[in-house]
Amino acid sequence: MLLDHDVINLLRYLWERNVLNEEEKKTVEGKMTSKDRAHCLIDTVMVKGKRESSLMVDYLTERRPELCSALGLNPTSALIRVSLSSTKDKAYV
Repeated sequence: MLLDHDVINLLRYLWERNVLNEEEKKTVEGKMTSKDRAHCLIDTVMVKGKRESSLMVDYLTERRPELCSALGLNPTSALIRVSLSSTKDKAYV
């Protein structure tokens, strides 16, 4: 589980790298619970693409390796999953 300080630090990290704009940042910050902030942040980043998703997963694997291990996340697996999702979405366009 991502703790509130993890979500805030990840949010700041992604915002500083222009993954999120000010409006998206404020939307995440406006959520009432840490769980809601984490869901909103992850959902927002995952739809942005490979680069953005990789930045998020890289950050988490460096700072919360035990969480990523439990979830089966590593930078390579995240890129593969995002690529497969993007390919499936494009097939229906």
